[in-house]
Amino acid sequence: MPVGYCNGPEKPIYGMWNNVLERTTGGKNDAFYKRRPWYRGTTICDEWLLLSNFVAWVKSHHNWQGKALDKDVLCPGNKHYSPETCVLISESLNNLLTGRDAKRGECPKGVVNSKGRFRARVGGNGKRMEVGSFDTKGQAHKAYCIAKGIQVREVAESLTDADTCDIERTRIGLLEHAIIEENAWKFI
Repeated sequence: MPVGYCNGPEKPIYGMWNNVLERTTGGKNDAFYKRRPWYRGTTICDEWLLLSNFVAWVKSHHNWQGKALDKDVLCPGNKHYSPETCVLISESLNNLLTGRDAKRGECPKGVVNSKGRFRARVGGNGKRMEVGSFDTKGQAHKAYCIAKGIQVREVAESLTDADTCDIERTRIGLLEHAIIEENAWKFI
């Protein structure tokens, strides 16, 4: 463990780097992959294997403090950590695109079974909005997808330095996510 990286202003950066290494190696005895198998196959660029390079990249962003490293906002489905594929974003922006597959159960994304009816609701970015109640999972999921696409577009158009260290690249990535979200109902 490098001296000074665990107790000074770089402590959060060291934590980010350590998390990336765990996500790309599976941790001790693949324990990380057992808890989060969707990270299997995730890679890191050679440059970031050296902590000092990672610290330099993070610190090159004037507003890095309080941000999380994200690999798939810029490129949906990305599984590679590198300066070209990653961006530093706020926790609320990171939560905007979280699927929470493990907690969803049998319903599609954005849908909850409620006493024989299917409620669609959009969450993320610190807000939860009820979309409506429907007779079928399919109807509810389609309503969710359309509402989620709208929500992601609205967030993309109102990004600030508090949200991301790279507004323009993040906006472009979010607009790609909006298209994917709006059309996801077609693939269920």
